[in-house]
Amino acid sequence: MPRLSKAAARERRQDLISVAEQLFLKQGYENTTVNQIIASLNLAKGTYYYHFRSKEDILIAVSDKLIGDTRQKLSAAHKQTDKDVLWRIREILSIFHDDFYRNRAIWKLVYNDKNAAMHIQVSKIGAKKFTPLLTDALQEGMDNNLIQVPHAHETAQILISLFDVFSRQLCLARGHDKRVRIFETLRFMIGRILGADCIPEFRSSEEFKRK
Repeated sequence: MPRLSKAAARERRQDLISVAEQLFLKQGYENTTVNQIIASLNLAKGTYYYHFRSKEDILIAVSDKLIGDTRQKLSAAHKQTDKDVLWRIREILSIFHDDFYRNRAIWKLVYNDKNAAMHIQVSKIGAKKFTPLLTDALQEGMDNNLIQVPHAHETAQILISLFDVFSRQLCLARGHDKRVRIFETLRFMIGRILGADCIPEFRSSEEFKRK
């Protein structure tokens, strides 16, 4: 069999990640096997292990893909310069949370206490991709005297860390009332750090209203 070109190999890897993501969301991580992933693409097992050492490796790759997808949406929002910077900051924070919540079936796996090393690795990927963009938005807000924070970069890092902690708590929370309290606390903290004008109306807010 001829060896695949680098471009074809990258495409094959992306196909594996996409199929794994679909299967994880549809039937759960524990109920998905490597054999099911490769069968969906009619591939040999050796092809899978050329790209990934284990099922855990492909979960990290799926997480990386989801983070990249969110990064593209954040970038698109930040480029809407016809909108004022406070709107763009709110939109960035809203997308950040809503993308997480929509894909929470995946993130619950990453934030599981049994996967502490994976969580650390994925958190580093997210921080690397999200921090520069959020820093730029916050710096613009500072330059226009619309937000009052001491340093844009460090504030961006803290906000991303806050979202990481919040996301983990939300994944582990049991009961609607507990999730509501976590959500309300997140909004409170954003207001304290950036000001009330930067608190977003998350698209998933309806799911966090008190019953």
